[in-house]
Amino acid sequence: MHSSANRGRGVCLARLFPIAAFTVLTLRLCSGDEYGSVNLIRNSSFECGTVGWQGYLPWAVGIGYSLPRLHGEVVRADDAPHGEMVLRLKANAARATLKPLWLSANAVEPLMASTGWIRLCAGKTYTLSAFMRSDGDAVAKIAVYHPSGHYYEHQCRVSKSWQRYQLTFEALDEPTLVVIGPCSYGNQAGEASVFVDAAQLECNSTPSPYKPRSQFEFFVASDAPGNVWMRASDMNLCLVGYNDGEDAEITVDARVTNYQNAVVSRRKMNIKISKASKTLIPLSDLLPKAFGFYRVSVHAYDNSQQLLGIADARFALLRVFDGVDSPFGLDGVYACGNLMLLAKRAGVLWRKVRLRGLDEFELVGENDNADAKVDWVLKFGLHGLLSISTSALPDARKSVTEMMADVGCTEAVNAGLIAQFVESKVKLYRTRITAFELLYNEPQHVVCSQAHSHQVSNYIELLKVAYKSAKGLCRDCLFLGGVRACRIETAREFAKGFIAAGGLKFADALALEICLAQSSPEMLEQLIKESIAQMDAQDKRKPIWVTIWWSHTGGDAYGRLPESFEDELADGARYVRLAAILLSHGVSKIFHSNGHELPKGHFGGLFFEPDGAPKMALSVQAALASLLTSSPLPLGSLNLGSDGRCYVFRTKKGVTAVAWLVDGGAENADVHLPLGRYIKAYDIMGNEIKSSKVKLSSVPIFLTSTARDLRSFASVVRSYRHQSSSRRRH
Repeated sequence: MHSSANRGRGVCLARLFPIAAFTVLTLRLCSGDEYGSVNLIRNSSFECGTVGWQGYLPWAVGIGYSLPRLHGEVVRADDAPHGEMVLRLKANAARATLKPLWLSANAVEPLMASTGWIRLCAGKTYTLSAFMRSDGDAVAKIAVYHPSGHYYEHQCRVSKSWQRYQLTFEALDEPTLVVIGPCSYGNQAGEASVFVDAAQLECNSTPSPYKPRSQFEFFVASDAPGNVWMRASDMNLCLVGYNDGEDAEITVDARVTNYQNAVVSRRKMNIKISKASKTLIPLSDLLPKAFGFYRVSVHAYDNSQQLLGIADARFALLRVFDGVDSPFGLDGVYACGNLMLLAKRAGVLWRKVRLRGLDEFELVGENDNADAKVDWVLKFGLHGLLSISTSALPDARKSVTEMMADVGCTEAVNAGLIAQFVESKVKLYRTRITAFELLYNEPQHVVCSQAHSHQVSNYIELLKVAYKSAKGLCRDCLFLGGVRACRIETAREFAKGFIAAGGLKFADALALEICLAQSSPEMLEQLIKESIAQMDAQDKRKPIWVTIWWSHTGGDAYGRLPESFEDELADGARYVRLAAILLSHGVSKIFHSNGHELPKGHFGGLFFEPDGAPKMALSVQAALASLLTSSPLPLGSLNLGSDGRCYVFRTKKGVTAVAWLVDGGAENADVHLPLGRYIKAYDIMGNEIKSSKVKLSSVPIFLTSTARDLRSFASVVRSYRHQSSSRRRH
């Protein structure tokens, strides 16, 4: 028998997806001593089905790579080590679907993981164990993974009869995931299936006799992908529970809260659960009919009112976007088709697909998976932007440093090689993609003694060759030129030199990719204003595409995503404000980053939790796209005083405005806008506000009217009242 126990640094996938028919939709941090449990794993014997477990790809970097489903099924087994149900896992079926989106077989090792991070006591010894058997020659692993990338794992050749396998380790001062499944190194797993039952994580140096986490286990679950609905009539949730002990009666208190954390519905139930049985309790009558983001929280108590456990779930009802184009996009793709469709329904119709660079492969294009990703984008009726950066351009015989030096400062580039490279890519994708960008990659990373103007001029020469090659093959394609920078200051310096040197002659639009979160939206707005003013001064206005922008708050330089509902609402408000500001300045497309690839501190993406449940931003994005429609035309802004902002757009249905108070003025200002026959207001989730007037705050609202221009719209709202309990900001 082969076995090994390893501790090392790896890549921890920070994007996971719900699994099988019922999907648990909670991401909770489970404390080791919660409810006095010995076993820290929920649904560890799979009597509730697959809830509490999700797919996991340990070597897939980035949050977009989600498993569409757990590659397994819960089946009944007469010889199960505990209860009646066991989990059957088979790697090959999932691997065939997922491999085109990755670059090597090692990346496609779909395992299963416990849903939610588990807190351990740092320095103490823990043992993870599970019963496994196989129906063939199979190698499996049991492991624990941490957000930092540290992991412990134990590999073993699985017996054809049930045996218990274990991993003992010393806990780190960070949460962990339990990971189990067949290995796919080479052909070790073959066609065999691995059966798993009675998993246990305990604070002990050796495994104790198996016990479930508690006598009563329950989960809030749904049959809808991501727990997101487009029609209120389709919404459904249920409580899935299992009683591992004697007949019992419990009390369940279920409540639903909205995006403002206000309770919108509540119900208490007394439930009788028979011995060793599973129960399903519908919760449909709790679900609201208004658009937006919601959370359902269920507390269970025994007859003495002692808390038995808590189950949480996120869900959303989207105001659906139905256009064929929109101003909004995301970087990369989700491997899960359901997530692609849900983002599309929220108006995210563009995806940025990057060509791999020389820093990752010896030869450009070798093992490049862009082709599969482009086909994946088109499969869902989305638009693709193929991104080529200076780090992805050949000379294949040179290192990245040498190549960057060629482009940036010391030598003339090989124009023929560049033309051949771009021509090959345009020729390959021209029938599938109409937008391409060639970015000057990280100019602050190019170390050279030449002046900045020399770097820009060399890039323009490169862009000129690429632009002519692309247009020669596809005259109607959009070819963007611009910069990929970590800081706005770097992007501003580059854009200024690029425009001044006439670089826009060889680009249909200016592309700006800002790839770190430490730059503020106000700085980005200033960059856009300066670039437009500079173009207008030369009478050479071109569109601007922001092809990556961080939309997240969180307090660190790497875009750590929000960890509370208050943070998510602040993020949603910030998201809408930034979009309104950029679109008002004539920005054509806004591509948002979906999260950072660094595993540390990463708990999901912009729109989805790691288990695929919706974040508040998904509902916000859906309302924004639906009310602005496909191609909003900026008309200008209304003067609401120093504390107010109101940006107005012409849409297919009339005029839509986005209004709010700046953060500093929102606390003390009292600004109301009148509503009536000719104007309607909608909250940030897209629901109409039924009132004769609406009070502004830092959370934006939408105003719609059948007016066709700024003047007529302004006449409707000109009677607004502005009262402030403090001096206006200057």
